[in-house]
Amino acid sequence: MSSLILVIIFLGTEVFSQEAPNSSKYNESYLQEVVLVKIKPEKITRAKEIIQLYQEASKAACINYPEVYWLPNSDYDLMLIWKVKNGRLENDWTKSPNSQKWWQELLRQQGSEENAKQLVDEYTRLVEQSTNYLSSVEVIP
Repeated sequence: MSSLILVIIFLGTEVFSQEAPNSSKYNESYLQEVVLVKIKPEKITRAKEIIQLYQEASKAACINYPEVYWLPNSDYDLMLIWKVKNGRLENDWTKSPNSQKWWQELLRQQGSEENAKQLVDEYTRLVEQSTNYLSSVEVIP
């Protein structure tokens, strides 16, 4: 027993006697907005279809759309991740330039403002619950 204690003490003093590592900064860090969405039962297929239309509008408007992850074994069905540019969230705007471009493309895609609004309303009705987080990502070389 006493030899075990001596080994622990020896190893502990070795760890603490080493020089402190030099400070270094990550090469890149950025923020992400992570949104978790619970879709109403039996509505996931339709949610996927609408999200595909949203992505097509984003591509056509030449703006970034979120990474989309479907979570089959989770409390949530869907995770959306947006990289936050310049440390500012899109929702800092009442109407951001990117959201306006996206809306104009969705209008064109759907053929009318009424159709576009109906699509957005339909997606909103498919959502049972959602929550969002801000995440800091640090890229380590």
